[in-house]
Amino acid sequence: MNQLRFDEAAEAARIAWTLLEGMAELDAEAVQHLLLAHVADMRAAVATDRFADIARANARLEAVFHREAVAPSVAFGIRLEQVQVPVWIQSWGDAAMAIDRARTVAPEEAETNAELQFLDAVVKASAGRLEEALAVTARISEPTERMAVNIVRHHADHMVEAAHALMVGSLRRQEQNLTTDVWILQAAESLIDRAEALLRAHTEAGPDVLADVVHRRAVLAWTSHLLGHPNGDPDLSRALMRKSLELFEATGQTHLPLAVNAHRFLELDEQDSGDESPETVSGDEPPRVPLPPSGGSGTYRMPACSWHDAPAPTRPVPPDARPLYALLRATAYHLGGQVAPSPLFLSLAFATALRSLGPEVRLVPTWLQVTRGEGGEPLDLPDWQLPPMITGDGKVQGHVTIWCEGAGRLVDPALLLGQSRFALGDEELAVFRIPVVLPAPGLDALLGVRPVTHREGHRLEYEFRPDWENRLVDALAYLDKAAVADFARQLAASAALVTNTSTSECP
Repeated sequence: MNQLRFDEAAEAARIAWTLLEGMAELDAEAVQHLLLAHVADMRAAVATDRFADIARANARLEAVFHREAVAPSVAFGIRLEQVQVPVWIQSWGDAAMAIDRARTVAPEEAETNAELQFLDAVVKASAGRLEEALAVTARISEPTERMAVNIVRHHADHMVEAAHALMVGSLRRQEQNLTTDVWILQAAESLIDRAEALLRAHTEAGPDVLADVVHRRAVLAWTSHLLGHPNGDPDLSRALMRKSLELFEATGQTHLPLAVNAHRFLELDEQDSGDESPETVSGDEPPRVPLPPSGGSGTYRMPACSWHDAPAPTRPVPPDARPLYALLRATAYHLGGQVAPSPLFLSLAFATALRSLGPEVRLVPTWLQVTRGEGGEPLDLPDWQLPPMITGDGKVQGHVTIWCEGAGRLVDPALLLGQSRFALGDEELAVFRIPVVLPAPGLDALLGVRPVTHREGHRLEYEFRPDWENRLVDALAYLDKAAVADFARQLAASAALVTNTSTSECP
């Protein structure tokens, strides 16, 4: 379905829920239709990468649950739809909390529902909890011969995606310097084998059915190669990837995401044949220059970070966002071992560096609160919930995010500075290790909503405050402009060294 069709679907959903919301009283059937209309709106927002519209549709769903009586079976189905959304956008913390919420509305149904169990396995595996994910898949009953073909195929699709999640989680473990036992990926291969056996036994198993299976086998061979497992075979991966692309082409499905992924993988592999590893960066580590004091309030120095260990994106980066992600990686490196600057200093330097690389950007004053779980205690980050200002003792308060127009994203590089509030070994450090990046095709779409994301068991809630812009201008004027410019040049030069890492990630 193309962009126009998704826009049409979203418009139809809005018309439906507007009419239903306008009714004085709703019976059970009308309540169900209203919830489904909001779900359709949310799905269309996901498909068109409109983050704010996802949040709005979700808020409308919660409002209906709050004011209307919803049958448990209906509530469970809608909660299941809500789980699917963060899985699609790979927000594993949000997905885990949505799964817990789905279980509370219909505990007995949740115990036997294969859809929820597979989603739970995918979320656990993608987050690196591989053994727990396999324990979940082991409890899922396979469909019988009496079941409809579409149910069998849907079940097989879930098995294949659970196997892929094990590969993603294995690479995530590798990034954390943790090993993945060979049997884990052997279990992933077993899932793919069982899925293919089901498809061959219950369907015609044509190219349209088997293309996904072959693609995931190619990914498995490549993942085993990256992890250094004895059964890793890059040549087998390339051969299987070519075969999957041929199957997609045979059915005219070259527009599907996996087909595009296969084509891109083969294209990049051909370009890089005989070259250095895609992760290699020319030269030694860029020199760090001590940052001048800028009124930051961290207790500890930023954790040391080597050039090659600087956090990289966890999935392939499209061309329009590569300057942004390269700069994020350079920023994490250059902050390592330093006294944390203020969020305003870092954000202004980051924005200046990003402009020098081409994209148009805008600084956005932002309120940010980080809490432990849902409804837990907020972390001690009071400076991030105040308007930009300079205190009498020279401390710079306030938090700033950056909207990158060309990349259609809003980024929070200053989130990294939260690490300076916690000692090495504190679990909270992981929350702040990588900046938050939100899809934001238009800045106006983010205003008036409070986007929430989850990470490492913590809830991050944002509110964007353009009404604080005058105070932001005054606070930025306090900063040392020469120091900001020097740090921006340093970031931009280092970002230029960062090569595209997408081919080293799980395809």
